[in-house]
Amino acid sequence: LTPELMAPNPPSHLEKQRDKLFQEIQKTAELMGLELAEGADASTAAAVALLLFGDPSVPLPAGYSSNELASNSPLRSIANFPQHLVVMGRATVMIKGIAKKLGLRWPLAEKWKEMTSLALSNPQGVVVEANNNNSAKGGEEVLLGGKIKT
Repeated sequence: LTPELMAPNPPSHLEKQRDKLFQEIQKTAELMGLELAEGADASTAAAVALLLFGDPSVPLPAGYSSNELASNSPLRSIANFPQHLVVMGRATVMIKGIAKKLGLRWPLAEKWKEMTSLALSNPQGVVVEANNNNSAKGGEEVLLGGKIKT
C-alpha cells in the first residue's frame, strides 16, 4: 500500500486497485482469526495491517489514526484479536518504536517480505540456519512454525 494508493481521492483506476487490495487484506486477516467489529469495512483490516507492518510514512485509510490510543484508531474497530496476533502486534509496535526513536526507516513488511514469501510457498515451513552469534545453540536450525530441527 503506497502513498498514492492511500490518497484520499485517487484516480478511479487506483481506487479500484486499492479496493481490491483492501478486500484481499480483509480476507487474509479473517483467515488469521481477526474479527472486525460490526460496521467495519475492508479499510479497517488494511489500516490494522498498515499500523502493524506498514511504512509509518504511509497514511492509514479512511481517516484512521496511527495513534493506537486515538478515538479513530483502527484497533477500536476490532471485535476479536487472536492471541497469536497480539504477541506479533506487540513485537511489531516495539520494533517500529525503536526504529523511530533511532531515526531509522524500518518498514517491517519490506524487511520480512522474503522470509514470508518463502514460508507461504512451503507448507513444511522455512528452515533458518542459526549461527554462533545468535541465541540458538550452535548448529541448530529453527523451522518457522514452532519446530526446531537439530
